[in-house]
Amino acid sequence: MIVDAHAHFFDTGYLPKSFHWTTAKRWAEAAPGRTPEMMFPKIEPGLADPGGKMFIENMDRAGVDATVMMMADFSISYGEEPPKSQKEQAEELSDLAKKYPGRWYNFAASDVRRKGALDFVKWAIRDKGFKGFGEMSPEGFSADDEMLFPFYKLCVELGVPANVHTRAGTGVEVASQDAPRLQIAHPRHVSLVQQKFPELVIILAHAGYPIWWQDALEVVRGHPNSYLELSDWEHEIKDPATFIAKLAKMRDTVGADHIMFATDHVTGSRFCGEKSFLPAYVKFFQTLPDEATQYGHRFTRKEADLILGGNAKRVIKL
Repeated sequence: MIVDAHAHFFDTGYLPKSFHWTTAKRWAEAAPGRTPEMMFPKIEPGLADPGGKMFIENMDRAGVDATVMMMADFSISYGEEPPKSQKEQAEELSDLAKKYPGRWYNFAASDVRRKGALDFVKWAIRDKGFKGFGEMSPEGFSADDEMLFPFYKLCVELGVPANVHTRAGTGVEVASQDAPRLQIAHPRHVSLVQQKFPELVIILAHAGYPIWWQDALEVVRGHPNSYLELSDWEHEIKDPATFIAKLAKMRDTVGADHIMFATDHVTGSRFCGEKSFLPAYVKFFQTLPDEATQYGHRFTRKEADLILGGNAKRVIKL
């Protein structure tokens, strides 16, 4: 079974307009002759996938059996609510899980500073069948902030994992490799959470990519209920020798049973179909036992299968 343990469904109305304007400004700066006003009308339509058909077809093309969709709440950070409320989004995601049974799963997320956030997450997991809490993005707070403790306690009570963002460069600013420990998304912040909630299952989204990955290893190493999740690491497959060496280090440090295949893939025509990296990323892990030997490492078929989906199936209870 192949499981993508981290993707996003951002259909029409899911994100604040200010979020799309930020993207439009970034696109405009990328090439001469562009303006944000030119780019803005293209942003949301490129994400839209009514009914999820495009994304399911993308999974089929790559041979992915199941995907776990992470909700995201950027409203407070961007100072604006999206057209569709969190509850409306959760209802739609729940319907998609029913439409594609065994293939589409969801995690519930809410900015923990939002009034009613805890009740929303509890409702989504208990009443709508969501499989966990996340992706918890550190926007103005870190993973060990006390206001998150009720959410972690809820996860323990309901027996579901918490997915915590640990990537450098998304939601945080990284000036250089000399200053990462000052950042709120650094994996070290998970350590206190592990100490206070030893029974909590914690999935480290992005596994500290790209510069904190060794710190993420040490955090997971000391806690049997923590896992590395490889979303965004698809950028590494262009240099297989280096990536396989890093994977071997991960495996040797935490065990193949504590690593999950994931992508951070996004729905919509701008990312799916021929533009999708998913088939190549899946193939990389499918061929890992053979390819690794070329670079002086050894991965068994069992280890590759655990990473590709066995661990996610067990840990997320799919």
